[in-house]
Amino acid sequence: MNRKNQIRNPGTTASTAPSEPGMALPHATGDPAEPPAPTASKSNILFIMTDQQRFDCLGANGNSIIRTPNLDRLAAQSANFSHAFIQSPVCTPSRACFFTGRYSHAHKNRVNYTELDENEILLPEYLQQAGYRL
Repeated sequence: MNRKNQIRNPGTTASTAPSEPGMALPHATGDPAEPPAPTASKSNILFIMTDQQRFDCLGANGNSIIRTPNLDRLAAQSANFSHAFIQSPVCTPSRACFFTGRYSHAHKNRVNYTELDENEILLPEYLQQAGYRL
C-alpha cells in the first residue's frame, strides 16, 4: 500500500488494498479524477515536516543520544517510514514535490525561493475531495 491509496481508500491495509492500476492522484496537467465518496471512518493524517533533520535524529530510529520521547511515542503508534526518499535535496522543491505529488521537473520548482505555479493542485485539495476536514 502506498500513501496515495491510503488517502483514497481509508481503512484499507496492504492486504485489502485494491491492486488496480491508475490509483495515483491526478495532477495539474491532467483532469482530476472523480473524488471518492466520503466514508464514515477515515484514518487520521498528521504530517510532521521538519527541516534539515536526518532519519536517525530520533530515538525511535535508533539514536541513543538525542532524546525525542514525544516523537518516539508518536512513531510507535503510527507509520514511521524507514525507506523514504526525497525528490530533491533542496527544501522548497522537495516540499513542492510532496504537496503536488510530482517531480521537480514537472512542477518546475527546482531551487529555493521559486514560487509554485498557482494552478498546481496540492495535497490538501485532494484530501478535501476525499472527504477529509482540514
